[in-house]
Amino acid sequence: MEGSVSSSASQPPGPSPWKIAAKPNHIAHKQSVTVAYSITLALPGKVAFCVPKINDDPQYLQRLQALIKEQQWVINQQVNREAGSVVITYKTGMMSDFEMRSNLASLLQTAETVQVEEQGSRGAEEQGCRGAEEEKNTQHSALTTQHSALTTQHSALTTQHSKVAYSIVHAIPGRIRFHIPQIACDRQYVQRLENLLKADPVVTSERINKDAASVVITYQTGKLRDSQERIHSVEEAAKTYLICLIQSANEATAGIAANPTSRI
Repeated sequence: MEGSVSSSASQPPGPSPWKIAAKPNHIAHKQSVTVAYSITLALPGKVAFCVPKINDDPQYLQRLQALIKEQQWVINQQVNREAGSVVITYKTGMMSDFEMRSNLASLLQTAETVQVEEQGSRGAEEQGCRGAEEEKNTQHSALTTQHSALTTQHSALTTQHSKVAYSIVHAIPGRIRFHIPQIACDRQYVQRLENLLKADPVVTSERINKDAASVVITYQTGKLRDSQERIHSVEEAAKTYLICLIQSANEATAGIAANPTSRI
């Protein structure tokens, strides 16, 4: 389950709920993917992104949090700087979960260049209000253009990522053992995989055996029940979810801090 967006994502009827607190010129000409990310959890009403830039760029994190906070469909957000992740809870029923995740993924890119407005004097605030409607329309157009470019660029970026070879050795409800040859020869991959597993709210424990090139993962089945109707079984949902983490560890950068001390 890699981070991706779809060009078919659409906004609900009426005024756009996606707000960007920035001057439009700072968005319209930025049409390339600059922030790497992956989706590590996708449930109805909730999505978790792994964004390594969160870990090493405090200003980016501040802009991203401000953008997410302004979206009227967002209920709350939880950030784990050490793990480089953000979990967003949103209102359902406004659009499909896939479209909602696509729009939220666009904010990850927008936060790279957007200039969040700071509280200034009353005169500056009044001047901003006079042109608010015009600015809103311009920003929405710019965001649509950026979203289209993001779809194309992300598709190209995704194809460049090498896939991690794996096989399922044993699986019972709540516990899966994977054989991953890369564990035996790639120390950095092992560290990133361990960090992702420790930071993940679904995973309860992990045991990596470098000599056997394997990892045993135990997980909470209750966290995945919302996916049962779509994938028909909790066990299949767990396999899909954990395989996503295995692949995400290959795409994450070394900027994720080792041994995170807390889980989201």
